[in-house]
Amino acid sequence: MALQSSGQINISQIASEFSDSYPSSFSEFYRNGGRVPDNTFNGNVPTSGVMSISNFYGSSSYQPLSRSVVITTVGSGTWTVPTTLMGNLTVKIIGGGGGGNGWPSGAPGGGGGGGSRYIGAITKGATISYYVGAGGGGFSQPGGTGGTTSFGTSGQTWYMTATGGQGGYGDNNVISGGAGGTGNYGTGGHGGNRYGNGYAASLLGGGGGGAEDRTGGAGADVGGAGGSGRSYGNVPGGGGNGGDYNTGKPGASGGIYITGIW
Repeated sequence: MALQSSGQINISQIASEFSDSYPSSFSEFYRNGGRVPDNTFNGNVPTSGVMSISNFYGSSSYQPLSRSVVITTVGSGTWTVPTTLMGNLTVKIIGGGGGGNGWPSGAPGGGGGGGSRYIGAITKGATISYYVGAGGGGFSQPGGTGGTTSFGTSGQTWYMTATGGQGGYGDNNVISGGAGGTGNYGTGGHGGNRYGNGYAASLLGGGGGGAEDRTGGAGADVGGAGGSGRSYGNVPGGGGNGGDYNTGKPGASGGIYITGIW
């Protein structure tokens, strides 16, 4: 718990905050000297020389660490930026994977979800709205399109969206894997065409699902691989595998990945 930012502070309170029950010298509490960490709260504490009680207003023993948050539950929600954040955040989002087609034999796979990325400052304590797109359903023809994932709201510097992959398609004239979704940074892999393997995503996104019994494409960065061997796409954003006679597999849900130091 941080020390107060005004009023009277004594040496015993400082010692308690920084886990020193019996301080023998004020010099034990220089910043980066073993007890007082060099963090965002302790910038007024000197590393050497003259030091006073007032240097410890708002100081804290809390040590920010590299942390991450992963959100893959479909639907809307909010995330609050930690007040202890140091520096920039990296946010990566991926749309839902497209579903595989189920007709005819060798049916094509769904496309992977696209990817967007933001690296920069976000206001400490801000509450950010988001939406995680669902994976497209696996149907006879065509497979379902994956849902769009978003982070922030329009007008905010960090606002971004990533679209879902398209479903595999098959009829008497055209049999094609679904196109990959898009974002501001990466593109999902194209679904495998009839009897073909799925394609890998580019930079950031889900891999395309393979055609019936074929191999799904690799996801890029945090993106999931496309479904292989009549399986679902992998979270986040992998396209579903194709299947014969109404057994196309669903694409995976999208996701949001947040990393930083707090």
